[in-house]
Amino acid sequence: VGSSPLKPADPAVPPVCPTGRSAVGPVRAARRRGRRRGRRTALVSRGRLHLSLGRQGGILVAAVVCLLVVAAIAGLVTQRLVRGKREQAQRVAAWQAEWLCESAGQRAVAALKADGGYRGETWQVAAAELSGETRLAAGDGQAVITVAPLAAGADGPRGWRVAIEARYPADGPWSVRRSREFTVAEPARGEGL
Repeated sequence: VGSSPLKPADPAVPPVCPTGRSAVGPVRAARRRGRRRGRRTALVSRGRLHLSLGRQGGILVAAVVCLLVVAAIAGLVTQRLVRGKREQAQRVAAWQAEWLCESAGQRAVAALKADGGYRGETWQVAAAELSGETRLAAGDGQAVITVAPLAAGADGPRGWRVAIEARYPADGPWSVRRSREFTVAEPARGEGL
């Protein structure tokens, strides 16, 4: 029930479109909607609170912030895993260097028993000999054995000072060193070492 084209329209009553919408014009209606979107408003309907975020970029910002938090947490977890793996490798290398040092000591005693003129060596141990499998070993081991004769005193027997320095892996940035020093007494005539 609109206004007749012959009668002038009443300025106080806005014209009505046949679809029931306001005939103010699409431009003015779009401006009104734009102004409403730009504001943050809370609407209460039937006891429920509805929050209208004015900008659609707010959801995008929240998503980016969530992604940054997840990326930071993933970075920390990865850093801890790498650090834990490195510490585990260092512990294994320390154990292996300790055992290598012990074995080098036994090797030096056996060599002195066989030959009193033994003065030491640089003992290279292949990775496969250390662990049985090359995939488990971090690398080759090395033990430097130094034997020096002790001067005989009036009250004591002659002997040797054995110094050992073991490194595992022999070359690399995470190489672990262990050293040991001990004396081996020269046996009396007719006795073994």
